[in-house]
Amino acid sequence: MTSQCGFLEIYGNGSSQAETRIKDEKKEEAKRMKVFAQDMVTILKEFKVDYQTSWEQIRPKIEHTQAFKLIDSEEHRRRIFDVSWQYFL
Repeated sequence: MTSQCGFLEIYGNGSSQAETRIKDEKKEEAKRMKVFAQDMVTILKEFKVDYQTSWEQIRPKIEHTQAFKLIDSEEHRRRIFDVSWQYFL
């Protein structure tokens, strides 16, 4: 019985440390993505994006930028675009 308790304590601590590490990595990734999103909003602002600008109009103009390339998915880029003009009002 003692060896089982020891195993569970060790396993439990390892699991907790792994969970903490995963949470920390997710937080860091979220921070990076926030910075990337802010950079993309800056690019969109430079191109004078407003509520009348479509994604299809602006995408070819910005796809060469580092800010665009750093965003990991097209869905995320589109989401940033969809709300970006609100920051310019």
